Amino acid sequence: MMALLISVIFPALLVMAAVNDFRFYKIPNNISGLLVVSWPFAALFFGMGLQDMAMSAGVAALVLVAGFILFAFKVMGAGDSKLIAASSLWVGVAQLPMFVLTFAVAGGFLALFIMSFRRMPLPVMIATHSWIDGLYNRKQVMPYGIAIAIGGIIVWPETPFFAFG
Repeated sequence: MMALLISVIFPALLVMAAVNDFRFYKIPNNISGLLVVSWPFAALFFGMGLQDMAMSAGVAALVLVAGFILFAFKVMGAGDSKLIAASSLWVGVAQLPMFVLTFAVAGGFLALFIMSFRRMPLPVMIATHSWIDGLYNRKQVMPYGIAIAIGGIIVWPETPFFAFG
């Protein structure tokens, strides 16, 4: 039972990040922080060795640096960068390329959806929601946390933290 509870930490926090990013265009630091703080406990619980943990932490640090470089050039938001780095701990070194590819593809589809959405007339009854209006009128950036969450959840069954089978 404990394995199942620990196993759902990662996807549950990703869903929370996606919902927050969709509604408020912000990924709260506490979500990425909870991913980082809970990861060592999950890693030890599922039997990850200290050497593998150190490798994962080092790669996550490199991902964070790369994310902040992208943030500095206004390519990606800081919250997105932190969520990707925190998620990289959970997906691990072996699954990191698939995670990046998956959230990049999901991000492409999300961008196509948003561009299509912005070309349609917006019904008045839904335009009253500020987050829809912001998405429609380009006042807000793309909520990329959705794509990151999709990537993480798709890769999650291939990680050591998947306890459903």
